[in-house]
Amino acid sequence: MNPTDKMATPPMPPMPPAETTRIVEYTGGRDVFMELLKTNPGVFIFKFGAEWCSPCKKIKKFVDRVSLVLPTNIMYIFSVDVDECFDLYAYLKQKKMVSGIPVMLAYKTGNTTYAPDASVSGTDETQLKHFFDTCLKMMS
Repeated sequence: MNPTDKMATPPMPPMPPAETTRIVEYTGGRDVFMELLKTNPGVFIFKFGAEWCSPCKKIKKFVDRVSLVLPTNIMYIFSVDVDECFDLYAYLKQKKMVSGIPVMLAYKTGNTTYAPDASVSGTDETQLKHFFDTCLKMMS
C-alpha cells in the first residue's frame, strides 16, 4: 500500500432529505469527523451513545422530537454508537471532550477543531433544553 493512500479523503456519510428527520447514523472515524467539520454550513450536533445504554435510550424520544423542529441551518444530529465508532469516541475521550455517555457535542460553522462550541451530558431535560437553546443562539 502506498503511504499516500492513507491520506485520501474519507467518504462522507449519506445525508437524508431535509424534510425528514435530521438524525443521521454516523459510522465514520475521526478523519470523517474532521472532514465533516470543514463542510459544516450551520451547526452540527454529535450525539454519542450505545444500544445497551439505558440513559441513552431515555433521551432518545426527546432528541427525536427536537430534531423534527430544528431550523434547516442546524443541518443534522449525527448519532454516534460508541461501540461502532470507538476510534472517534476514544480520540475525543483522550482530548477530554467526552467522559461517558450519553453526551452531545455541538460545532458551529468555522470550528474545525475537536473542541465543541457547546456540550451536554446526561439525561436532565432542563440541561438538554438549554443545550438546544444554545445551539439555536449559535446561529444568530
